[in-house]
Amino acid sequence: MVLHYFGATLCFVSGCIYCIIQTALTFRVPITGKECLLVPLRGLLTSLQVVVSISYLIFFVHPDLTKQHIGVICEWILATNFYVFIMSFTFEFYYITSSVLLVLISRPDDEKIAILSEQRGTDMSTFDK
Repeated sequence: MVLHYFGATLCFVSGCIYCIIQTALTFRVPITGKECLLVPLRGLLTSLQVVVSISYLIFFVHPDLTKQHIGVICEWILATNFYVFIMSFTFEFYYITSSVLLVLISRPDDEKIAILSEQRGTDMSTFDK
């Protein structure tokens, strides 16, 4: 059981840190033009992840069986919330096609940096060259 608790804690805490970093990047680096929807959604999901992670850390080691059940419920909420957070990447991955990957593979490294750093909003005409 100790191994499960250690692995779950490691997974949920690192997932929480990932959500925080990704939400900050979504706020700072507009890619899709849909950030007015993504930033509040990811902010809400990240806030839930942080609060439930703290609750999980408090309840999972408690000797009382009722509080351990609350810890298990927190585990399920964390896992489900993280999957919903990952599904929010649909907006970014929608524009990646095989032609985009082919252009990125065939270009020299200095051109890749220029292609990926351009502000493009919802337009992906950069890759049609």
